[in-house]
Amino acid sequence: MMKIIANINIRIFIKEINQEIEVERLKQRVLLYMKDKRMAKKGNGLKKKMILLEDYYKQCNGYRDKISEQMKGRTLAQCKQYWLRKKKCMIKKNMVFLKGLNYQRQYQLK
Repeated sequence: MMKIIANINIRIFIKEINQEIEVERLKQRVLLYMKDKRMAKKGNGLKKKMILLEDYYKQCNGYRDKISEQMKGRTLAQCKQYWLRKKKCMIKKNMVFLKGLNYQRQYQLK
């Protein structure tokens, strides 16, 4: 009778251990899945950053010093916003300058 009880207890103990092992395996699988998911998100983020950097490189005509100077303490999105604002200001200044030239030309023609 004692042997039967001992065997039953051992079987129950083994089942519990197997269940714990399965739970640990499941946890590890979930962690790996989550890690893969995070890495995929980072990968997409890196691609976006590389595309932005390529745009900045083209905007600055390849001057890497200018790019690094513009990026000090800023994220890539902030840099893009900054450059867009700066470009708008440059365009407005050029338009004012061109309007002034046109006005001068019209005045000279009269």
